[in-house]
Amino acid sequence: MTMTAPRCHLTRFLVLLGALAVMPPGKLVVAQDALPQRASSKTPLLFPQDEQLEAVVLEPRLRKLFESLKDPVWKVRDQATSELVANRFSNEQLLAGLRQLDLDAEQRARVLTVLSRRILEAPSGAVGIRMSTGLGEQGGVRIEAVIEGMPAAGLLKAGDLIVAIDDQSVRRSSDLTSIVQSKLPGETITVDLKRNRFDQNGDFMLDENGQVRREDLQVFFALGSISQLASDGGNVVRSSSVRSARARWVQTMLDRFAPDPLRVQLPETGVVQESFASRSITDHPALVWLTSVSGAVERGVLQVDDNLRFQVNSRLDALENQASDPRLSSEERAWVKLVISRYTALSEWSRE
Repeated sequence: MTMTAPRCHLTRFLVLLGALAVMPPGKLVVAQDALPQRASSKTPLLFPQDEQLEAVVLEPRLRKLFESLKDPVWKVRDQATSELVANRFSNEQLLAGLRQLDLDAEQRARVLTVLSRRILEAPSGAVGIRMSTGLGEQGGVRIEAVIEGMPAAGLLKAGDLIVAIDDQSVRRSSDLTSIVQSKLPGETITVDLKRNRFDQNGDFMLDENGQVRREDLQVFFALGSISQLASDGGNVVRSSSVRSARARWVQTMLDRFAPDPLRVQLPETGVVQESFASRSITDHPALVWLTSVSGAVERGVLQVDDNLRFQVNSRLDALENQASDPRLSSEERAWVKLVISRYTALSEWSRE
C-alpha cells in the first residue's frame, strides 16, 4: 500500500526543492509550513503614469458607483462612497476612474478621500523581532529576541544577523523597518541572514582565524501585522520613510486629480470666508494651523501628547461635520473634502 504525504507537506517540499535549485551551494533554505497569503511585493509605492491608467478596463460595478456619486439624493451618494470603501476596488481602478471619466467636483472629492485614507491608513507588515544594529564592516541587523506568536517565531533566532530582505541590503535597523513596513500583512518576504554555528557542547565553532563560524541561511515567510505588535504591548518603531512615501503618493494624487479650489459661501453665516476665496486650499485656517503645529513637532519644540492629538482630531471632526452638512452645494462639499484629504495627510504624525 502506498502512503501519500499530506498536501501541505508535499507543497512545502516542492517549494523548498524549487528554492534549492536556484540557491548557491552552502546556503540553507527555511520556510513556513503554511503557504503565503500574498506574493512578495518588491515594488515601491509608485504613482502610475497616465498611459497606464488609460489602459485600465473599468469594472461595470465601479462605473455604476461612480455614477451614483452624483445622484441628487444625499443618502445615495453617501452609500456609494461606503461601497467604494467596502468593495476594495484596487487603487489603480479608482485612479483610472478619475483619469477616464468625466466627473464633477464632488465625485472627484469623494474618490480622492477614499484613496487618501486607504493609502495613509493601510496596515503595515511586521516580522516580530527585537533588534540592534550589527557590528563590523558587513553591517546588518542583529536579532536580540524573537516575539512569540509572530511570523519570525520558530524561523529566526536571537543572535541571527539579517543582511538582506527581498534582495535589498539591510545595514541598519532603519533599513529593515522601512522594507518590512512598506509591505502589507500576509505578503511573503525572503530574509538572508548569517547564523552562528555551535558544537555539540553548545560552544561557538571557530575558524582558523579564531572567528565564530557562521552559516548562510535564507528564510521566507508571510508577514504579520504591526497592529498585532501594538495590541500585544510591543514597542513598535514606525518607519518615517514609509509615512513620507505614503504622504507623497497622496500629494501627487491630489495635485493631478483634485478640482481647482472654489470660492465657498458657508450657509451657517452667509459670509464668504476669505480663506476659501484663495486659489490654494493650503490657506484654509485648519491647514494653516496644522502646518504650523507640524513644523513645531518636527523641530522638537512641541511634544505630541493626548491634548495635542485631541486638538488635531477635533479640527478634523469639525471639517467632516461641515462636509456632511446637506445644505452644502456639490461644489462646496467637494472643496471641503479636498481640505479634509490634505489635513489627513499632514496629520499622519498624530496617529502614531
